[in-house]
Amino acid sequence: MTDTLSTPPELHDWTSMLPSELLAHIFVHLIALHPRNRVQYHQHGWSRPVHRTSWVYSATHVCRRWRSTALNSPIVWSRLFLDMHSAWEIFVQRSESALLRVEGLCYSGLAVARFPFLHEQRHRIRELNLSDLTSTHLPSLIPILVNPFPQLEVLSLQGRWAPGEAHLMRLPDKLLPDILPDLRRLDLAGIDFVYGASSLSLKELYIRNSEVLPGLWHATDVPAMLAALSQMPALRILHLGLSPPLEPQSEGDDINASLSYLQELDLSGDAPTCRQIRAHLALPATARCTDHASELEALVSTFQAHLSV
Repeated sequence: MTDTLSTPPELHDWTSMLPSELLAHIFVHLIALHPRNRVQYHQHGWSRPVHRTSWVYSATHVCRRWRSTALNSPIVWSRLFLDMHSAWEIFVQRSESALLRVEGLCYSGLAVARFPFLHEQRHRIRELNLSDLTSTHLPSLIPILVNPFPQLEVLSLQGRWAPGEAHLMRLPDKLLPDILPDLRRLDLAGIDFVYGASSLSLKELYIRNSEVLPGLWHATDVPAMLAALSQMPALRILHLGLSPPLEPQSEGDDINASLSYLQELDLSGDAPTCRQIRAHLALPATARCTDHASELEALVSTFQAHLSV
């Protein structure tokens, strides 16, 4: 204590006062804040991309305590990127039995080659984020998603439309709740809605399919979507980017979905579909509701009215 008090404040290592467990969690959050595509520039003019995980290695070279804390904390090594090269095996080994967060772009053969790892370690994966998916990836991915992921809480899948494709990619109908019994957040972009789904645990749902690309046919099955939403009573946040309806909904087929705990509703895309969905949702009075499609439609109508004067 005497040495600490006699040392100038700017030379104090205040992290030495933190428990190792807390220091390890700080490392994890700093990795998350690290830019994904940071570029390192050299004074001689060359540059190279710096992977987000490089921060882990930097932390192990600060001091003996930081190095010991990082090397002996599996959570520091539990975030895996599919485009890792030699670092992949190191991270997998040092993560030991910690729950994993796996993410990455699927444009490379290296990423697809690691799909079997998702199957082997599905009991450890807490978060799975895959982007740049195409229909060529589905034959490798679908067999994996028909097996239970008991720990998975966050699933984010972003599809990429390829020339010649006529429909959005679809996931297995039994994805919820049989495969993902504890899922808390589902984020789909360029992937069709999981019709017929039900989930007692899902709290956040993001569907972004309103931007229909040229040549890609897609329509919203409103009754099926409402039926699925009625089976998700725990939803707190609901964002829907909607395309035109599959067919007009008849009055006899009306389905109402009661979302008693919803806090935020965000609708965009096709205005008639948004109104149709909104009309059949029973929400608490405190829920924040935004209908971008109707707002845009009203703005366009006002603008056209001014032009016609």
